Amino acid sequence: MEILSNFKDIGKEGDSKNLSKFVLLLAKFNNGLPMKRDIITKIEDFFDYYWVNDILRALKTEKDEMFISQLPDQVVQQILMEFLFKDYLYLFKANFTTENPNFITSRLKGQNDPTYRKNMQILLRNLEPRTYVVGGELI
Repeated sequence: MEILSNFKDIGKEGDSKNLSKFVLLLAKFNNGLPMKRDIITKIEDFFDYYWVNDILRALKTEKDEMFISQLPDQVVQQILMEFLFKDYLYLFKANFTTENPNFITSRLKGQNDPTYRKNMQILLRNLEPRTYVVGGELI
C-alpha cells in the first residue's frame, strides 16, 4: 500500500522530489537493488512530459476541486470545451460528429444540450497526456 500512496502523491504534487523518493522506494521492491538507469530515465521522462502537458493540472488539488464544484455546470463545461480543450476538440472533431454536419460546431458554440455537454465534461475531465512509441518513433 505504501508504494501506491506514494505513486498517488507524485501525480498530485508534480515535482521531481517526490518522484525521486518514489524511484528509491521501488528499490525496496526490487530485492534491495537500485533500479537500472535507463528505467529511471524512462520514468522521469514520462512524468516530465505528463507535468508539462497536463491540461487539467490547475484542477488537481482538493481546493481547486472544491472551487470547480461550486461553479454551475454550464460554466465548467464552457471552461473545458471552449478554453482548455478547444484545440483537442477541433483536432478530433470527426470523433464527435453524427450525421448532422453542424453537430460539433453547434455544440462547441454552446447550443444548449445538457446531456451532450455533461457527457463531454465527464470525458474531458478524464483525459490525461500520453506518449506512444510506434516503430521507434515517439508520437
